[in-house]
Amino acid sequence: MSNLLVIKGGNIGMRYELGKVTTLGRAPENTIQLLDPNVSRFHCEILQRGISYFLHDRESKNGVLVNGEEVPEKTLLRNDEIIIGNTVFLFNTDHDLKNTRFSNKRVYFTSPTDETITPIREKNTLAAPSAEQKAARSSHELLYHLGTLFAFSELPLPEALERILQTLVGIFNARNGCLMMWDAVSADFVPLVAISDEDSFAVSMNVIRLVLEEKRAVLVPAPAIDKHVATTLRIDKPAEEEDDADAVALCVPLAKSRPAAGESGKAAGGTLPNQIIGLLYLEIPDGDNLLLHDVQLLQSVANLTEVAIEHYQALDTLHREKGTAGEGGMELVGKSQPFMKVLALVSKVAGVDSTIMLTGETGTGKEMIAREVHRQSHRAKYAFLAINCAAIPETLIESELFGHERGAFTGADRMRRGLIENAHGGTLFLDEIGEMAPGTQTKLLRFLQERVVTRVGGSQPIPVDVRVIAATNADLEKAVQEKRFREDLWFRLNVFEIHLPALRERREDVQLLCDHFLRHYAREYNKQILGLSDSALRVLEAYAWPGNIRELQNAIERAILLSDQPVLDAELFALQPSVRAADPGSTTVSQPVTLDEAERRCILRALEACNWNKVRAARMLNIHRNTLHKKIADLDLHP
Repeated sequence: MSNLLVIKGGNIGMRYELGKVTTLGRAPENTIQLLDPNVSRFHCEILQRGISYFLHDRESKNGVLVNGEEVPEKTLLRNDEIIIGNTVFLFNTDHDLKNTRFSNKRVYFTSPTDETITPIREKNTLAAPSAEQKAARSSHELLYHLGTLFAFSELPLPEALERILQTLVGIFNARNGCLMMWDAVSADFVPLVAISDEDSFAVSMNVIRLVLEEKRAVLVPAPAIDKHVATTLRIDKPAEEEDDADAVALCVPLAKSRPAAGESGKAAGGTLPNQIIGLLYLEIPDGDNLLLHDVQLLQSVANLTEVAIEHYQALDTLHREKGTAGEGGMELVGKSQPFMKVLALVSKVAGVDSTIMLTGETGTGKEMIAREVHRQSHRAKYAFLAINCAAIPETLIESELFGHERGAFTGADRMRRGLIENAHGGTLFLDEIGEMAPGTQTKLLRFLQERVVTRVGGSQPIPVDVRVIAATNADLEKAVQEKRFREDLWFRLNVFEIHLPALRERREDVQLLCDHFLRHYAREYNKQILGLSDSALRVLEAYAWPGNIRELQNAIERAILLSDQPVLDAELFALQPSVRAADPGSTTVSQPVTLDEAERRCILRALEACNWNKVRAARMLNIHRNTLHKKIADLDLHP
């Protein structure tokens, strides 16, 4: 029975069982009465829906915290900490319900106390194979199925695993099958695919423990489904399965084929000991006809499956590295004070999992800073995935982020995981977040609150552990005021802001960046380029660079392609004179102006460049914002 355990407060150690509706509050009418002045009379309630429990705040005065975060309502997960007033509860459930990553099924793990474990070596009733069984389970049949599966090198991993499991279920005449893999992020087994006529079925935790101890296949009586679970999940079992004494559960380990360099068999952090990275589980109704060579055959399939998963992960890593290497010449280069401040902020925030908001003009290198945060974090060994919210149509971005189930819409012929799921354990970079559609903003907010995603066309929440870094070159505060961007989402994303300075604010870095791009493109185009002429360097340092580093990079690449000489001259850089003259730092003026007029123009240009965001304009002008407010009033400046 699911329950709440008091781990802090006046009734520490008290355990409360949860019913269909469990109310908590100060009033005596509540199921759980909390005599605490910080608790409202009817503070909150916990509702049972199927096998899940939902906490709902009944508009209490001081709110409810789940895992340190205030929530109006939340689906409770095992070991969630619930803080109500001065009391801290720990949510426990007998059934650890998990969603499969690649199938629309659910697996719940049970720990029955009366289960009998029978290792294979102690089962002496293995029947002799009949001619019919030999024909049905001949080696050439299984080889044919596996050969067909592995022949398609471009077959997506979820579909390949589902086909493998479906083949095994058919050959062994199993009623349920599940493939589980070890997830180093959550330090637990996660079901990837499942085959069953029911939406949910049980897997005994005792079986898993024994496989890990024995490091080989284990045969046990199939776990009987809990009556309470059967009722809440609406599982109707056929009459012949109500008392199936011959049903057995067969579980074989997926052992890592070879340790990686420097890897040992000892557990460290989220690493599973002894190189067992997964489990293949089958529930077979007629266990008496199971043969020893069937078990050996299943173990061989498990070994081949492990190799296939390793190859898929290696290819996935290769594609990610190739994508990272494709960022032509974009590296962190600079020594100016504004740039060093950015790097200092990166070092401070990289070690924690706080959500980051990167602001700054286009072309200032926001994605490179996001990659540097990922590189310095403990998530560096996992994926870094980036998506430009402005480049994907509104009708497709939800599917890109959250994935979709097969048949969710026209053309969805297979299940597809979204970027958030694929970034599990790593970092997700959302560029141009201000262009996200309102409907997608709502779904993203829900993910940031609960850390679960629901695929388009699906109904099952999938827990995901991913760090989110957002970026924008727009004024989101103004967008919030104009109701174009959700205020609550802005607060969720803007936990730690890093503002990237424009290139005109770090002119001492122009020469360093030029040298870096010269070396890169000279090598790429196989040209002997010695450097820039003095006149060219003066032109580049005086230019305003409205496109920032990206514009400078393109200008260097174009000049190298046009040049036939080892030194690049100023005429190779086709810069717009109007933009160059508009540079606030330029010393070239058409005619003298007063100091007051020069100050007025400088402040006005800074405000316009920042869309009248006074905080950023003050930062650009290197003055205090109160000083800027006073000068705006004195000079009578208006948008």
